[in-house]
Amino acid sequence: MFARLDRAQIRKGHRLALYIKANGMHGPIVTTLTENPILTLFIVIGLGYLLGEISFFGFRFGIVGVLFVGLAVGSLGPSISVPEVIPTLGLIIFIYTMGIQSGPEFFKSLRERGYRDSVFALVMVVLGAGITLLVSRPAQLTPPRAAGLYTGAMTNTPALAAVRELLGERGRAAGLSPEQLHAVSDEPVVAYSIAYPVGVIGVLVSFAVLRRRWKPQMEPLADGPEIRVRNFEVMNPAVIGRTVEEVLRPHRDPGFVISRIQHGESSDIARGTTRLQRGDIVVAVGDDDGLVRAEQIFGQPLDAHIEQDRSRLDFRRVFVSRQEIVGKRIRELNLENTMGATVTRLRRGDVDFVPTRDTRLELGDRVRVLTRRENFSAISRFFGDSIRGTAETDFGSVALGMVLGASCPSRCREGLCAWDSPAGRS
Repeated sequence: MFARLDRAQIRKGHRLALYIKANGMHGPIVTTLTENPILTLFIVIGLGYLLGEISFFGFRFGIVGVLFVGLAVGSLGPSISVPEVIPTLGLIIFIYTMGIQSGPEFFKSLRERGYRDSVFALVMVVLGAGITLLVSRPAQLTPPRAAGLYTGAMTNTPALAAVRELLGERGRAAGLSPEQLHAVSDEPVVAYSIAYPVGVIGVLVSFAVLRRRWKPQMEPLADGPEIRVRNFEVMNPAVIGRTVEEVLRPHRDPGFVISRIQHGESSDIARGTTRLQRGDIVVAVGDDDGLVRAEQIFGQPLDAHIEQDRSRLDFRRVFVSRQEIVGKRIRELNLENTMGATVTRLRRGDVDFVPTRDTRLELGDRVRVLTRRENFSAISRFFGDSIRGTAETDFGSVALGMVLGASCPSRCREGLCAWDSPAGRS
């Protein structure tokens, strides 16, 4: 639990500010921050992070606290600034990482309920633009300041960067001096700095007011269904003589996985081509609903637990870290035929669930694999099984992506983009 910012803390902060001004410390602090821009940058980051961890009436600013501290430090003097490359680099990293994170899920969200969310976001953007036009005309705001007001109210820092870039291009085309270009590019920043805190605090206040007004009952997050193991004797005439794949094909998500099948005295992992015979013992892994469905499909449940015999077949949890299999469906891995193994459970985050053959593996998944003991090393190599692999960043691909994203637009503006050449068009 994070400490609340009470009135005593606020009074202490106010007295500290008064003490600094009263004792003539304002000038030396501004001089120090001006002469050491890198020091200023990390002071803002550190204090902003601490501010973001403080709870205000149940809300935390999080990373936005860095922006608030930056605005406060910048208000101490106009000479305080960070190197010009820092905001540009930060914006590039932000856009690139957001694209990497959100890109794979974009089309998936459209297939589900993403259309509704996208339309709602579009309406909010248009509504914000309309309100900005209504406010800027009576207030006699210049177009750059109106754009800064809009980007700040929508808390859209990349849009502010686009506005500054556009103003810089127009200024260079008009023949403005570097000092004039700097002044023109900074004009929307003033309105942005005023509107951004209001945009953040306004959302928090709205949530607090609506929560008090409607008093929603927030239910605690429910854990995933408990996964159990149960043995069934094949008695259903409808499945006798059919393969496992044929039996499970009509059930897109049966809620269980067949881990092994015992025929007579021998047992082996369940393959799609395995034919079921009367009296076979099927081991199903699933939640309660899935096991009820398994009973309806196969027949009578047994008190026996052949899965406890781990002399020949055993399970092992492995970590999915090999890039070549990330994003693939379990069906595509063909583990049963190529490695004599099958995936019975999958842990993603803090939740265990029974995967289907169409479940796609993600980086960091932990899967429970049933196979022969002598096959454990090969299974570990196949999945990667390395936490270190997920923690390391491939800076080669990051650098390449940033180079393409940062250089191609600028070269296109200069008429040097490869796509504008005859070879590129062809």
